[in-house]
Amino acid sequence: KIIFIFQLTSYPFIFAILRGNFTSILTYLLSSVLLFRYFRKSEHNLLDFLLLAMIVNIRPTLILFIILFIDLKNLKETIKNGLIISLYIISIFFISLSFTSIFHSNYNLQSFLAMLSFFSEFNIYYQFTSYEFTSVKTNGFNIGLYPLLLNLKYVTVVLLEKIGFAFVGNKFTALNLYYLSIFISLMSYLYILILKTINKIDKGEVILKTSCIILLIGPFNGDYHLMLLLIPFIIFWNINDKNTKQTDKHLLVILLIFLIKPHSAVHPIYGISISTLVNGLLIFYLVFSTKYFNKKIESN
Repeated sequence: KIIFIFQLTSYPFIFAILRGNFTSILTYLLSSVLLFRYFRKSEHNLLDFLLLAMIVNIRPTLILFIILFIDLKNLKETIKNGLIISLYIISIFFISLSFTSIFHSNYNLQSFLAMLSFFSEFNIYYQFTSYEFTSVKTNGFNIGLYPLLLNLKYVTVVLLEKIGFAFVGNKFTALNLYYLSIFISLMSYLYILILKTINKIDKGEVILKTSCIILLIGPFNGDYHLMLLLIPFIIFWNINDKNTKQTDKHLLVILLIFLIKPHSAVHPIYGISISTLVNGLLIFYLVFSTKYFNKKIESN
């Protein structure tokens, strides 16, 4: 009951309700079912594939949860799972598109692709260009690697200007930093996949680290996306192993930082947001820290 109340009163959940972003709540609920099924079961079935396909059609970056179905030691099964998931994703997409066209006659595949092209161009070029020429660095997507790099770049430029080397910092454009953030995020994802393959992390950490990578990647990660961290928080909270109950406290504390505190979008000090800096560093810590789980595996 306490955990249920905590979910409903957590900062990202309330933020999503206030913003009317019920698709994020739906995504969280579907992800919860998928991830808890993965944590408790040893085998996948068609319901798991269907859940992931539905989630991806709502928020495409959650395709990274496909790591749950990847086993590099069994490539045949992995390829089979990938094909089934791809079929489900495509089928749900066209079914949803056909259903929507009943209520909106002008909405079809062509108009969808046109809308996708428009928003992609806006997000990638206009947003980045406007950031370069904005003197007051404020935004509403302060969760992730890209805004962290933007903030650090702005501070670096200020410092380089003071010593006469501003031209060095200006070479790192917002667009280049975005591509760098994607590259680092994907390399981190590969790192998680390797650890999973060699059994250096358990299911709980796979869920935690993959959720963090999803929060790192992409230009837009609103505060309501932090709901993903509610899932590993519940998992760690309910661990009954007495030997690990004490050692997982630091993870619970870090997750609580995300789940209970508001996250400012204002950049007050030389263009850098303390919230962005803290969020980015803590997410990186959650991705690369394996101390707790290494102890657990060795004890078994």
